[in-house]
Order: sequence, then C-alpha cells, then structure tokens
Amino acid sequence: MANLANQRVANEFREYRGQPKWSDQELQAHWRAQDYQQPAPYQPAEPALNPWPAPPPPKAAVALTQLQKDFLASTIPDLENAENTAFAGGPGYWTGKKFLGKGGLGMVALWQYDGPAGDQNQKYRQVAVKEATGDAARHMNSDNNIHRELTKTKSQHINHCLIRGRTVDPQAENLHPDWKGKVKRLILEYCPLGDVRQLIERFQKLGRPFKETTLWKIFECLVDGISVMETGYELSYPSPTYEPSRRDRRNWDPIIHFDMKPGNICKIGDFGLAEFDWNFLLNGDAQHDDIVWPQILLFRDNGTPGYFVPEQFTEEWEFRNYKNSNIAGKYSYATNVWGIGCILYQLVLLTHGAPDPKVPFTPSWNLNRDIPKGRTFGLPLHGQSRYYSRQLTDLVQECLYEVPQHRPGLEDLKTRVRSGFLDALQVDPIPDLWMDFEPPPPGRADGRPYCRGVVKKTGKSCENAGLHEHGGYCGLHKKQRSQQAQQTPQPQARRNPLRNAR
Repeated sequence: MANLANQRVANEFREYRGQPKWSDQELQAHWRAQDYQQPAPYQPAEPALNPWPAPPPPKAAVALTQLQKDFLASTIPDLENAENTAFAGGPGYWTGKKFLGKGGLGMVALWQYDGPAGDQNQKYRQVAVKEATGDAARHMNSDNNIHRELTKTKSQHINHCLIRGRTVDPQAENLHPDWKGKVKRLILEYCPLGDVRQLIERFQKLGRPFKETTLWKIFECLVDGISVMETGYELSYPSPTYEPSRRDRRNWDPIIHFDMKPGNICKIGDFGLAEFDWNFLLNGDAQHDDIVWPQILLFRDNGTPGYFVPEQFTEEWEFRNYKNSNIAGKYSYATNVWGIGCILYQLVLLTHGAPDPKVPFTPSWNLNRDIPKGRTFGLPLHGQSRYYSRQLTDLVQECLYEVPQHRPGLEDLKTRVRSGFLDALQVDPIPDLWMDFEPPPPGRADGRPYCRGVVKKTGKSCENAGLHEHGGYCGLHKKQRSQQAQQTPQPQARRNPLRNAR
C-alpha cells in the first residue's frame, strides 16, 4: 500500500515525465501492483536545423534582499581570526564585495582581502563564502565532509574548501541552540570567470558558437573531475601505450553529485546535495535491502528540476519489480556522466534548456559507428548542429542514455575526449580568444556597460561604451579583436597518439 510520501514522490515525477497525476484511488490501485513492461522504441523525425539563438536581452539588475545585504555586511569568524594564517585574518581585513548567488540550501558571496598589502602571511585575496540559511536542519555537515575528502585529492578540477568547515558557536553568533555542533558556512575557492551558465550567456551575446576544441577541453575537465569523485584520482596517460590508467585511492568512497548543471560548474563544486555511493558501500548485498533501499529512495528528489537523472525519474519505481530495474536507484559514476551530458548538451546548442525528460527516444542512426544501446534524451544533436563533429555530438548523446550501464565508462570517456580534441585541433587550430571567457566589466555612470577591450598604450580597460551587437566591445576594439583572431599563429598539426589505439 502506498503511503503519503510515495504519493507525493510518484506524482511529482509523473508530472515531471509529462504524465497525469494519480488520484488517491489510482495510486492505491496501481502503485507497484504489476511488473514493468518495456515500451516500444520511439524514433523521432529528423528535426529542421534551428536558427542560431538570438542574443538575450540585457538582464535588469535585481535588488538584493535585506537578508543578502546583511550577509555581505556580516563578519566571518574564520576571516576575522588573527591567528588564522591561511587568510592573514584580522578585524576588518576582509570585506563582503559581491553577492554571487543563492540555492536551496544557502547563499554565496565574494569576500575580498583589504588588510595590510605587505602582510607576508596573506595567501588569498578573494574567497567565496557559502552560508546556510534557515534553521539548523539545513546545516552543511555533509557538504563539509565531502569537501574534506575531496581536498585530499588536490585536483584542479574540483572547487575546494580552503579550510575545514568549523562548527558554529550558537551563543556567540546569536543562533538557535540547535546549531550547536553544526557547520553553517564554508570558505571556498573563488572562480573569477564565473560558471558555465554565465559562459553560455557571453557567447550568446557574441552571436557565435564555441570552438569545438573549447568544448572538448571543458569535456575533459569534467571527466577528470568525476574521476576524482569516483576513485580519488584523475585518470593518467602513462607512456608508451597512452591508454588511460585508473588508480583507486585507499579507503575511498565514491561520491555522486546529484546536482551537476551549468550554474554549479566553474570547477565541479556545490556538493550540498552530494552523497556517498550506497550501492558501492553495500556492494549489492541482499541482506542490507532493508537499509539501502529506504536510503536510495530518499535520493530521488536530490537535485534541481530539469536536471534529475533517469535513475530518479524513471517510471519503473512505480512497478512491483523496481528492485530488479536497470535504472531505478542505480546511482553510480554513470549518474555523474549524465550530468556531464546535460552540461555539454547546453554548450553545443548554446542554450539554457536541459534535455527534455518527457521525450526519450531510440536514435535511428548509429552513435559513433555503433548501433544505439537504447533510449536517450534531448534533441537529436547530429541533426541540430552543423558546427560540431559527429564525434562530439554522438558522445554527448551517449552520456544521456537512459540506462546507466549504457553510458560510457570513465576510461572510455577519457580516451575518446582526448582523441576528439586532437582531431578537432587538426581541423581548426585557432582557439577561442581568452578575452571572450572573461566577465564583462562593471557598467558606466550612464548605465551603459564598459567596453570589454583594453587600451594598448596604457594597458587599462577601455572606457567607451560596449555595444550589444558587438559582443560587448566598442567599434574600435571590435575591429582590433577581429584582426587579432586573424593574426593568431597556427600551431603545427600534432600526431594523435590515440589513433592507432582505436
């Protein structure tokens, strides 16, 4: 018999899949009353090539709430502590400068060091402070524990905590006593280039797609990041075989992110909804069913609507044989691979729209020369993008397979991503300009944005107004930028050491 929690979750995901909600009577009649039957394959018609996305209109400034203003004006104990040599702490040395964003569990802002310039102990000038909002039930103990494990890896593809999160003193900070023993805030690396969502917006304004080499490098960074989450190490390429080599850190528990999306990625960060892999920890032992399945069920709504994985939203949860499903609750590294697929899907299409969970389909074409293994999600990319190779778009589509076991493994991903980058480099060796990745400067007094260019003689930022139709540059710097792109030296084509291995 279904309980109220099952009804809420079942109807939440029925609506997510585009199905009508069940009434109380329908829920009692159908909930796990029969075994699941695989539906017939669906093959979509070839879509017409959509026009390139028009630049979005400039966003209106959103006023900060009083809570956010108070956050920026607050003092952060870890930064105010003069004995904290990691931050050269001291009263008034650090100031909240910019509100960066908010999520379901808290908010994040930029703090900047304004202390003595010659302080030899000063190591960081900018940090991101993430603070939980609400009551003590929204503490960051789990987030802190996962960050503590990931800090051991020293990976450049993970957004690290700069110091271990500390439990708060409720009395000193005028908090409810329930906060005793809880972590309320984390001090994190600050990423000045912003996140992938902001990067997509910059290229929308430029009116052109990313170079394929850029997407392959982003792809590789994400693969390295989830490899660290799975094994504690990045995959390496020992010579002379150039085959990716996997190492597993001793006593390492794999981590599933559950919230991989463009807004959470500069490096892989925001582990507030991440969990250790229970399927791995219990090794599929049937005697632990009474422990593992209730816990796995709790993970169903971990994440952001639009970015749930098939392991969460599949209708197979609603059937009697759900424990035998190849999808329902089968969380693993492949869950993180789905997250990579969602991010690359949006980078390829230069859109903020994630793959539609309502329309799974079986491709009518081969994916990277292989017969499709099953259903996948999103638009058929090979019919949508004339800017990228099938090598790239097919691999993105494979990352979005419905069945986790059908998605590429870590070693396979690393090999194919590296090979794809080298192939794309031979076709177009001119990279995207670095200035296109940089965030625009603040606006002028007249409300118009500054030009993104730099005056050659002085090395200072241009004070002319940036034009929307020129991608944020004034007319002069738009012309200089075009000339710079044409004069970029072309590197010699390099031999691909992975070609013979394929």
